Amino acid sequence: MEENTVLLGNKKTDKHMPDSKPIKYILECLSDIGISRNSNQDACCARIICRNDQTIVMAAVCDGVGGLADGEYASRSTIQLLNNWFDFFLINMVMESSEDTIVDVVSQKLHETICEQNRILYEYGCNNGVKLGTTLTMVLFLGNQYLIAQVGDSRAYCIKNEIKQLTDDQSLVAREVREGRLRPEEAITDPRRNVILQCLGGQENILPVYQKGQIEESAIYLLCTDGFTHKLNEKELEEIMSAQELVDRTTIRRAMMEGIECVKRRGEKDNITVVAVKTM
Repeated sequence: MEENTVLLGNKKTDKHMPDSKPIKYILECLSDIGISRNSNQDACCARIICRNDQTIVMAAVCDGVGGLADGEYASRSTIQLLNNWFDFFLINMVMESSEDTIVDVVSQKLHETICEQNRILYEYGCNNGVKLGTTLTMVLFLGNQYLIAQVGDSRAYCIKNEIKQLTDDQSLVAREVREGRLRPEEAITDPRRNVILQCLGGQENILPVYQKGQIEESAIYLLCTDGFTHKLNEKELEEIMSAQELVDRTTIRRAMMEGIECVKRRGEKDNITVVAVKTM
């Protein structure tokens, strides 16, 4: 897991970013092995960079699939690839793009990067005779817009006056609920709830889902693996991660630890990973 937690604010923006009220960020991430696993197959990152009056934030969580070493390799190598992309390519794209085209340019290059990582993991599995993969939920904050990339069933939420799930689970039970063949309350205990429809490295070709939107101020953007949500309903999640109560890094980290300890007390056996981005 890589952790990079900083509080920075945009200075006055230039032509690349909207000329509006600057957004400040607080970033925090935590990952816990849980109560029964021998290794942590989750990985995450929370990154921020400010260069030439532009602030860019990247947050991501991955939940590895496969044997112990293989699941760790899938998730951690994906986070490392994203870190490298963030450090060496993203800032240049932002500098060279206009406000009107930035999200489209970045989403295209991000898609190429995600598909390349899928190819690397898939070929690794084929060459070594193993099944492996990882989910990916990633959010980029660019100016006043966010861009989400989603593969699998890790989640992104926005918590402000209410809680909104920004991503759709790419899982078997979620599809059954959407198509009316399963009730939401049945999905909670359905034995197929861990069956995901796609992951990085699980098949030769994937279809990541992307979406963009306007960043809300004074909100918590929360990314988490399914170990954090199996034992918490949305109301509890909203109460624990209340945007009004979480005003600095200390209160954010305390709330995340409270949530992790709660699901462990309730018997969650999976790894548990949470990333929070507070906008101000």
